[in-house]
Amino acid sequence: MAGKVDENGVLWNANQVGAFSDCFGGHKNLWETLVASAATHGPCQCAGVRKILEVVPEGGFEKLRMAPNYEWMTYSEYFKTADSLGAGLAEAIPGLKANDTVVIYADTQR
Repeated sequence: MAGKVDENGVLWNANQVGAFSDCFGGHKNLWETLVASAATHGPCQCAGVRKILEVVPEGGFEKLRMAPNYEWMTYSEYFKTADSLGAGLAEAIPGLKANDTVVIYADTQR
């Protein structure tokens, strides 16, 4: 097993139960890591998405038929998307300030 579930049902890295992983490359948070990664690896592939070709209802669920190939975003494109999301949230939520926490729950990306 790659992880361990604690008494609260939280899945942890088996080597660091109850502890969060150290930040990558000495960065303080995910945003700093993304900024540095985009600056270093801008034109390289970062995140891939496959198109949904067909949605078939099956037993109360949806079975998805996916395209066989990924469409890739570069680190620069991914960074721009994340930055635009943050700017959009700041515009949509007038009281949002730097270092506020925003939770986004999405059942699926569709």
